[in-house]
Amino acid sequence: MNNNTLDNKIIKLLSETFFVDPGKINEKTSMDNIKNWDSLKHMTLVLTLEEHFNIKFTGEEIIQMDNFASIKKCIIKKIKIND
Repeated sequence: MNNNTLDNKIIKLLSETFFVDPGKINEKTSMDNIKNWDSLKHMTLVLTLEEHFNIKFTGEEIIQMDNFASIKKCIIKKIKIND
C-alpha cells in the first residue's frame, strides 16, 4: 500500500464516519473543524480503522489521533507502507 492509497482509505473512512463530503477532508482535517467529531464518533472511527486495517491502537494512540495527520502516522506505525 502506498501513501496515496492510504490517504484515500482514511478519507473514505473519515467521510463515512462523520458524514462529511470526502472533498472536504485533507491533511488539516481535525476534531476542531469537523462538527460531528465528538468522543463517541471518535471511538466509532477508531474501531472502524482497527477493523479496516486489521490493527489495534493503544490508549495513547487513540488520544493522539485527533486529526488526519496523526491518524495516518499511527496507521503507518502499525502497517508497512511502501512509497
